[in-house]
Amino acid sequence: MTSLTLEVISKAIFRRWCGVQAKIVGEQITLLNQFTIEKLNQPFRLPALFPTPFNVRERKAVKLLDSIIYEIIENRKKRRRFA
Repeated sequence: MTSLTLEVISKAIFRRWCGVQAKIVGEQITLLNQFTIEKLNQPFRLPALFPTPFNVRERKAVKLLDSIIYEIIENRKKRRRFA
C-alpha cells in the first residue's frame, strides 16, 4: 500500500492525516499481506492459537494496528466532546 493511498484513506475515514502512524500502518499491512500469502501456501496450517513464530509475529502486527487505530478513534472522540 502506498503512502498516498494511506493518506487518502486516513483523511476519508478520520478526517486527518496521521503522518508517522501511517508509515507504521503501511508497514504492518504489508506484513499482514505477506502473512496471508504464506498462510495460503502452507499445506498444513496450525490454528492461530498455537504460539508458532509465524502466529506470534502476525498477532503482534495486528495488535500494533489495533492500538494505532483505536488511538486515532479515541482522539477523534475527545475532539468531538470538546468541540
